[in-house]
Amino acid sequence: MPPVDADRESVRTRPRRRSTRECRDGAAARALVAALGFFGGVYNYNRMSGFFRKTMEPMKPMLDKAGIPKTDSGVYDARDLDAIRAWAAELADA
Repeated sequence: MPPVDADRESVRTRPRRRSTRECRDGAAARALVAALGFFGGVYNYNRMSGFFRKTMEPMKPMLDKAGIPKTDSGVYDARDLDAIRAWAAELADA
């Protein structure tokens, strides 16, 4: 005989309450990726930790050689804002 609670309803037939984690994970599993774009970022050597700055130091000549503009001393902006806007407009039209 299945366990019965105070309301005389079978515990096995009552739906189990889902935890917050289960709800969140379930929603993430059902999420639909509409679009994915890859764009450059901003390399700000002034805000990097000492270790990260030392690690990224060899990149500076490569950024200069690639023509990545310096917006400030130690700040390289590799974003292509026109490409980002075009991608967003294309996504909005879809």
